[in-house]
Amino acid sequence: MKRKAFKRQRARCQRVIGEWLQPLGLLWWETTINYYDDPAEFPGGAGSGDSHVAARVWAQWEYLQATVAINVPEVAQMDDDKLERVLVHELCHILVSEMRADPDVCTDHEERTVTQLANAFIWTRDRAREAAQQ
Repeated sequence: MKRKAFKRQRARCQRVIGEWLQPLGLLWWETTINYYDDPAEFPGGAGSGDSHVAARVWAQWEYLQATVAINVPEVAQMDDDKLERVLVHELCHILVSEMRADPDVCTDHEERTVTQLANAFIWTRDRAREAAQQ
């Protein structure tokens, strides 16, 4: 990916993440965002059987620290709505990361939970915007 295109995609992600950190209560967290231009270097992306993963999160909930990895070539294929949904979903993983401390919690349950949380947060934001316009 050309440098200018990479910067444009990184800026799109930064805008979305910047918009959502406060509403999700994540300003208390130390959150590092890493951008990967090469899908082969994306942690757990290419080579894991799922090279279409756009983002992943690792969190140390005990210390309020999280890392978000973003697969820039995948992000480049998304419209703004899809990008927001994906990134809010990933940020919601930070919120529930403590669930992983329980070995009986299935990752499928976590995936469904963060999807529903992301949907609820976006829906609530959209309704508030609609109400403000009336």
